[in-house]
Amino acid sequence: MKISKAQLLSGKKCEKALWFQLHAREQNKENNNPIKFEIEDWVVECAFNLFPQGKRIYARGKTRDEVIEDSKKAIGENNNVIFNAGFETKGVFFTCDILEFSHEGNKLYAVKSSNRVKIEHIEEAVYEKFLLKQVGISIEKVFIIYINADYERTDELDYHALFNIEEVTEHICKFQEDYMDTMKSLRAYSKDCKAPYKPLGEYCLKPYVCEFKSICWRHVPQNSIFDITSFPLDLKFKYFNEGIISFEQAMGKVKLNDNQKMQILCELKDEEVIDRDKIHNFLNEIKYPLYFLDFETFSSPIPQFEKVKPYEQIPFLYSLHTIDAPEGELKHNYFIASVGKDPRRPLAEALINNISTKGSVIVYNKSLEKAVIKDLALQFQDLSSNLMKIRENIKDMMIIFQRRYYYVRAMKGSHSIKNVLPALFPNDTKLNYEGLKIKNGEMANNIYTLLWLKSKEEQNNIKKELVKYCSLDSYAMVKIFERLKDL
Repeated sequence: MKISKAQLLSGKKCEKALWFQLHAREQNKENNNPIKFEIEDWVVECAFNLFPQGKRIYARGKTRDEVIEDSKKAIGENNNVIFNAGFETKGVFFTCDILEFSHEGNKLYAVKSSNRVKIEHIEEAVYEKFLLKQVGISIEKVFIIYINADYERTDELDYHALFNIEEVTEHICKFQEDYMDTMKSLRAYSKDCKAPYKPLGEYCLKPYVCEFKSICWRHVPQNSIFDITSFPLDLKFKYFNEGIISFEQAMGKVKLNDNQKMQILCELKDEEVIDRDKIHNFLNEIKYPLYFLDFETFSSPIPQFEKVKPYEQIPFLYSLHTIDAPEGELKHNYFIASVGKDPRRPLAEALINNISTKGSVIVYNKSLEKAVIKDLALQFQDLSSNLMKIRENIKDMMIIFQRRYYYVRAMKGSHSIKNVLPALFPNDTKLNYEGLKIKNGEMANNIYTLLWLKSKEEQNNIKKELVKYCSLDSYAMVKIFERLKDL
């Protein structure tokens, strides 16, 4: 049975995950985010510009054997630099981002979309170096290519300024000694008919949620120690391994803060907490006209516009629901950027045209909206005065649920609007994010980052879905506001 490099790395963290990847692909999986992988591939392709003489191996539409054959041919033709070369050794198939061949010693470059070198990056590069040795390619130096967070784009991308290249050869030795044994044991596990035993651990959730968590965690009950909000992960596993699993067991045996106790007691007793005085104090600070505002931003690793840095938050969409006076009509408008054009100036102008300097601007989690408006004001001085007045009028609805002025068990310890809305309106299908194609801000970010690569038809369809998602966020605040007024 053939194993890919990605599966091998996954198996080193958890051999059970490797077994499921090879034997249970039909099972439900977590963390399925193909767009994120597309972004990572895009970053790798941009890094190829650092080596203009490189020879690229194309894998799309080809079998692994064809990729391997093309790679051997490229090496045989004495290409100094090869991109995406593929190899196989002892049943393990792997590719390398960049290989540089030289009489002075061959070099391996691994490209990463992060803005720093991480331990897992070095470990992955070690695997590649080890595997290359098995196919007869000796590597003298190993490098990680990653994003330079301080780079600010001008008219044209400067790839040499965009990327940092850091040699990590000296860190290799401490990782590579056990790789032969690891490969042997993982290949043995992969052939077993039954999944190997592996206890639950932090590796199930970090650095990302395992795609097979739903299988391994079936025996963990609802309302377990893992569901207690804002509780350290290492302590959750400590108590879990001691047999303290359920909410009932946690009470009296686990040190909890007031919010955590409230979560558990409301769950066990089916109670709700409503502090009407504090809610009314919040409502009394709100002045008409009311503007329920939500932004969507994207943060591209490759800056797409001038005067933008990698991963800088760029607003591209807002939804605005407006009520001019008590009992007034609810109005809605939105702004979404033209694909491929810097959205900041037109978005700022639209914002000023649609929000007066009077009244209250109601948001959910003010940190994003305040940061976006401040950045726009700093960039466009002629708009700064109006933008900063809008910013001053922001009222954060989230504090009511964050400070537990209002809490019901269905919120599951969370004050996120994604939990609050269905908890307050459980039977209203129009107020449910699960019915949307774009369900959260991360999806919106990733989709918009690569939207310029899509066809016009795809762009238009995706933009409609982005507006639906953002509009639900702002409309959710309207509905929650109405519920609060009725208390």
